[in-house]
Amino acid sequence: MKIFWKLCLLSVLLLGCGGLVKRNPKVEFHYYHLTGEWDVRVPEARGDGGGLAIFPFDAASAIERRMLIRISETQIEYDDYEMWAEPPQEMATRAFAEGLEKSGVFARTASSDDLPADLFGRILTGKLERFEWDRASEPATAYIEARLELRGANRGNYFWGERISAREPLAEETPAAYAEASRKALRRLIEQTAQKLSELPVRKK
Repeated sequence: MKIFWKLCLLSVLLLGCGGLVKRNPKVEFHYYHLTGEWDVRVPEARGDGGGLAIFPFDAASAIERRMLIRISETQIEYDDYEMWAEPPQEMATRAFAEGLEKSGVFARTASSDDLPADLFGRILTGKLERFEWDRASEPATAYIEARLELRGANRGNYFWGERISAREPLAEETPAAYAEASRKALRRLIEQTAQKLSELPVRKK
């Protein structure tokens, strides 16, 4: 009889443990998007740079929708629950297209997905090399680094290429603050690009 009651008690304990596992709080995912008015302007730009088509940007294999956090110079980790709503390279492509269109540097600007590239005198290609929450810096920052190239749309002539970067400190150590800092860093990246393209000696089609 004692053995029976011991077995009953053991069963209750096991069921209780199983119940604890089932009652674990549900994991919540949070998504962030880089939106806003990319109203970049270049002083004295007259729109004499011909047309510019922007090809979809690539990204380094380490960059994905999960937020990438740099812990040290050589160590990174991902946040499995704080994510971008779209791949960062897609958000960057759209922001560059809108920002360079409003910069006044080129007479017309569009994504290559909208119109054939051969309708434009130049094409801009890019690759995101780094897109991260840099906690190794003091203070923590949003850091974006990209490799950009400007070529002729018809003959593929190489006009300009450079690796540019922007860093923006976080207002606080939260994913939302990191997303806002990333938006500001991306805008600065577009401003740098527009300024450099406006200074090229030959930009007309």
